Amino acid sequence: MALSEAQTRAALEHMEGRRPKYHKGIYGRQYDSHTCGACGAVVTVGNNYCGNCGTRILWGNPRCLTGYKEVQDGKKEGISGS
Repeated sequence: MALSEAQTRAALEHMEGRRPKYHKGIYGRQYDSHTCGACGAVVTVGNNYCGNCGTRILWGNPRCLTGYKEVQDGKKEGISGS
């Protein structure tokens, strides 16, 4: 059984993965969470795949786990120095 072009494209996107979305906790850092970039299910730090849809989670670097956000000009907020 051959896959259609749309199914092939969806399967490749699924295997390539997505970055998680960061959600800041309103009662402090201990309540921060991450959700899957594909389906929106909550994922725990350290999981490499979403438990809901199976999409690979691309934890880009340690900074994506610390809550620092990228500014549009390429600098990072919260970093002193340059």
